[in-house]
Amino acid sequence: MRHARGMAERRIAGWIEGANTWLAVFYIARLVGYDFDDCDWQAIALGLEGTDADADRWFDYPLVGKMPVQLLLARHVDAEPVMVTVLGNLDDVLAARIETALDIY
Repeated sequence: MRHARGMAERRIAGWIEGANTWLAVFYIARLVGYDFDDCDWQAIALGLEGTDADADRWFDYPLVGKMPVQLLLARHVDAEPVMVTVLGNLDDVLAARIETALDIY
């Protein structure tokens, strides 16, 4: 993957439909060069169970690929969306791709 200039510590936040959580995380993992598998998904699915975005209880999951990032995920107790924050030292292109993934899913 070719990376552009503009490397900086970034915090990209958004929300995704609950049913699209696997797809969004899988896609972000691919973007950062992480081999996401069923064990990762099981950990995230279980970790999401105790979250509450309104109470600031988030699940933190590292994706250590070519470009390591931290995922922070939380549900709203009475709502479908999953809040997602991606933290990492990202270039402009990768940051835009992750933002797009959060918009799509």
